[in-house]
Order: sequence, then C-alpha cells, then structure tokens
Amino acid sequence: MNRRGFFLATLAGAATLAGVSEAEAQPYGYGPPPGYRRRRRRRRCWIETVQVPARDPWGRPTYRLVRREVCR
Repeated sequence: MNRRGFFLATLAGAATLAGVSEAEAQPYGYGPPPGYRRRRRRRRCWIETVQVPARDPWGRPTYRLVRREVCR
C-alpha cells in the first residue's frame, strides 16, 4: 500500500473509532457534489456560409458567399 492510501486508511479507521460516520469523515472538496450531472446544451451561436444575391460589375445577377453569425 502506498503512503497516501495508508494515510487515508488510517484516517478512516480513526474516524470510525471516534464514532464519526463515514460521510462526515470525508472532507469537502471543490466542484459539484458526487452524482451531480450538468445538462449539456447546444451552442447558441455559430457561423454559417450563406448565398447572398448580388450584381456583378456588368449588372448581371449573381450570388456571393458570405459568412454570417447565427444566434438562436
């Protein structure tokens, strides 16, 4: 058993000898509680390439490709 495992086992044994439940013996850490699941959402904004009607220098209709940000 490595040093850390031995140390944690000693702490757990000392806590049970002192009459403290296992849940109270564990220290609080950073982050969400165990079993907590964060809901994943889609991105709200993204870049789309869109065809936009335009006129060329001689007046003929044509389409330009434009990148636009779409947010929903």
